Amino acid sequence: MLDNEDASLSLRFNLDSFQAKDPVTEEMVSYSIPEKTREKYKIFAQKALSYLIKTSKYKKMDKKDKLAAIQRVFNYYYNFMKNEILVEAYKSLPAKVKMEIDYDAMRRKKLLDIKDVINNALKDY
Repeated sequence: MLDNEDASLSLRFNLDSFQAKDPVTEEMVSYSIPEKTREKYKIFAQKALSYLIKTSKYKKMDKKDKLAAIQRVFNYYYNFMKNEILVEAYKSLPAKVKMEIDYDAMRRKKLLDIKDVINNALKDY
């Protein structure tokens, strides 16, 4: 038996697509999430969550705060995955549009170390 009931958590990263505003038309567009990309970020998130639930801070939190910490981890990887897909989708945009959406800043985003993701998830506790 596991001492930590949260250790049996299984992250369901089963999204097939997401909505984002097209920088040219200003309309909401659906972007598909490739299976390979989804699996990559699912693995990152599961690894971070497995570290998170082992921290002493997490173990002392009430259920509401635990859920908030888990949600922060999930949101970080979900948003990073969306950014990666949008960078690829925006490659062919005109230079003027790229400047308006700060495409270069999107491209330069680097994935945080797992410890930093966990520290961010626990920052208010």
